[in-house]
Amino acid sequence: MQWLTRVICTVATTQQVLPVARSGRLHPRLAQRPQGASSSTDSDCWLAMPRFYLLIAATLLFVAGGTAPASAQTLDDVFRYSERAPAIGPHDTGWLDANGTAGSGTYTALFSNPAGLGWASSSTFAGGLVGDFTTNEGRLSLPDADAGPFDRTQSGYRIGNAALTYRVPTEQGNLVLGAAIGRTRSFDRTLVASGINGQSSITDTFLPSSPSPLPNDDGSFTFDRRLTTLAFDAGAIEFDPSRADSPTNDFIQAVRPGAGRTVEQREDLIESGGLYDTSFGGAIEVAPDVMFGGAFTVAFGSYSFDRIYEEADINNTHTGSQYDVILGDGAVLSGFDALTYEQGIEADLTGFGARFGASAKPVDQLRLGVSFATPTYYTVTETFGTRIETFFDEGGSLAAGSIDDNEFEYEVRTPWRVSAGAELDLGPFNLAGDVEVIDWSTLNFTAEGAGLGVERDIDRQIRELDVTVNSRVGASFSMDALTVRGGTAFQPNPDDSGTRSDRTFFSGGISYAFDSQLTFDFGWMQERFTDEFVAYGTTEVPDARGTAPGLRADEDIQRNTFSIGMRYRF
Repeated sequence: MQWLTRVICTVATTQQVLPVARSGRLHPRLAQRPQGASSSTDSDCWLAMPRFYLLIAATLLFVAGGTAPASAQTLDDVFRYSERAPAIGPHDTGWLDANGTAGSGTYTALFSNPAGLGWASSSTFAGGLVGDFTTNEGRLSLPDADAGPFDRTQSGYRIGNAALTYRVPTEQGNLVLGAAIGRTRSFDRTLVASGINGQSSITDTFLPSSPSPLPNDDGSFTFDRRLTTLAFDAGAIEFDPSRADSPTNDFIQAVRPGAGRTVEQREDLIESGGLYDTSFGGAIEVAPDVMFGGAFTVAFGSYSFDRIYEEADINNTHTGSQYDVILGDGAVLSGFDALTYEQGIEADLTGFGARFGASAKPVDQLRLGVSFATPTYYTVTETFGTRIETFFDEGGSLAAGSIDDNEFEYEVRTPWRVSAGAELDLGPFNLAGDVEVIDWSTLNFTAEGAGLGVERDIDRQIRELDVTVNSRVGASFSMDALTVRGGTAFQPNPDDSGTRSDRTFFSGGISYAFDSQLTFDFGWMQERFTDEFVAYGTTEVPDARGTAPGLRADEDIQRNTFSIGMRYRF
């Protein structure tokens, strides 16, 4: 799940190594330098020889044990832009568009099987609104005991769909053209969790690679990780002269749980945004009761990730005698009080793709269909960053970084989708279902500057992804002007090594026809899955603890989507 982290990590570590902002700060006892490194020439030589190995070690630590960077970081981030909801619009949400591949006869055919437009008996204008209510039950998995569960619900209201279809007057057969916009994916999600930890801290992951770098002649340090530089500038880690002869690491953390010291940890994050498809297409009756159709799609959307992670010494177990930071002007910050670690992502997406398919009635009561969706070619532009601020018992606070000071662009090509479905018409009762096959090993990610080695590693992990079969089934029952619908759908997770579970959907809805032209639609859909958010990973630290356990939040997510809309036939 961490292959995309390696891309971002590679981009970050292959940039020019920058000196820390506190370059003028020199610890009064910094004269304790390792023997043989007393001159600048010797020191530079000592640093240069292990540079390559330090780079490798830093990269591995960042991927396996470090805090995830605030940018596209896991395979889940690519899945996020590749997945689709089972249904669009209130009419078809009621039974999860179970007849979409067979040929729905409504504007939503543009998002499933465009050939279904050919069954439309009239021209239609439609529009609707959608509301999402996402509840996340989070539980913090602490080394000593779990904390929680903590519930939080995030809500949002948006335009859900709008469409116009036109049934062209013909002397024989059907020809229907249409244009529609629909919300295909919601990213809304939030998490809050907190607990007391006496064994580890996020500052453990800030330490430089081992062996740590020697100080420069002016007292500054040059680190091989951007995260370490930020942490040092923010006072979250500090050079410790008493460890100057240590073969491992000369730095200490502001937070060191253990030996009676504890820290309260709080995770608070919000994800928001979504994807829309704008489709233009049509369907034609190429033979009696045989429809063929196609549509071109322009996809667009946005994704936002805002994270505030906090550690606080609420029990006053960290004192000034255990940790202090000396600034370049001689000012001293002492005693750890609290730390905030903020991450932000703002992503804009644009893409394009196409769909085409066929639909036919071999007998009056049965409709069959097949459809093919080409890959969607997304360009993703992210603005992202990290900010760290450390608060001290005495002296105030120290901050470094920004949540919007980096930009990264990459491309995602989603897999082909092949679907087959059927609808059985038994008068007032309709039963429909379909299956969709996706070969996730054809997923593609590209980014300039990633490097040949990283690209090969990405390709290897993509090849290990599974072929999945999405399925949905639904039923409807009509009573005069009222139609009632219900359905269920299942979307497996293609990554067996991932933390997220398969996604399950349930739905229900009604339609009421005021007359032959105007119809009101209502649909409800519920999505359920479990996931895990890693606050920071297990890390080797140079003190009595040895290995500091990581921190994660286990999540149970339930998203309820409500759609309302109107259809007008003319």
